[in-house]
Amino acid sequence: YVAIYGRANYVAYIFGLFLIFFDISAVREAFTPLFLIVAATSSSLISRGLEPYLTPYIPHLISLIAAILRTLGVGVKTYHPNLIELQTLKGPLLMEFVWGCVGVYSTLIFSIILVIVLFEESSSLRAKILWSVIGILGTLFVNVIRIITIFLADYYYGFEVGGTVHYFIGYVLFIIWLAIFFYIFSKRQVILEKIRSVKQKLF
Repeated sequence: YVAIYGRANYVAYIFGLFLIFFDISAVREAFTPLFLIVAATSSSLISRGLEPYLTPYIPHLISLIAAILRTLGVGVKTYHPNLIELQTLKGPLLMEFVWGCVGVYSTLIFSIILVIVLFEESSSLRAKILWSVIGILGTLFVNVIRIITIFLADYYYGFEVGGTVHYFIGYVLFIIWLAIFFYIFSKRQVILEKIRSVKQKLF
C-alpha cells in the first residue's frame, strides 16, 4: 500500500506543478507521459485487484474453450472449478487454468495504448467508445485464439512443444492484432467511404 500511495502522490505533485506554473493546456500535453507512468507501474496491481472479481467467470471461459476444441475434433474434459483435461495422442493431459491464462495483461496493455491514441484523436465521444469496444472485444477474441493454439500444440505435439508455443504465441498474436487494429483505425475514413459507396450502388 505504501508503493501505491507513493505513486499517487508523485502524479498529484506533477499535476500540481503543471497547474501552478503552466496553462491548463500544458496538463493536456503532459497527459500521455503521466498516464504511461501510472499505467505502467499499476497494471500488475490492477490485475490483482480484478482477480477476485473475475476469477468466478473462468469456468465459463473454460467451457467456451472446451466447446471450440471439441468442434475441432479434440477430446477434452472439464472438471470444477478450473481444470481441463486434453485427451492427447500421447494420453490424457490434465492442466489447471489459472488467472494468468485469461489474458488480462494483454488486455490492460491494449487498453493503455488505446487510451493514449484516442486521447490524441479529435473524433467524437461516440466514435471513441465504439472503437474502444471493438478493440477490447478483439483483444479478448485474440486471447481465445492464443489459448486454443496452445492446447492444439499440446494435443498434437505434446506438452513440451505446447510449453514452447505458450512462451511466445501471446506476444506474436498481440503484435499482429495491434498492427491490424491500428491499420484499420488509421484507414477508417477510407473504409467508411467505400462502405457508403457500395451501399449507394446496391440501393
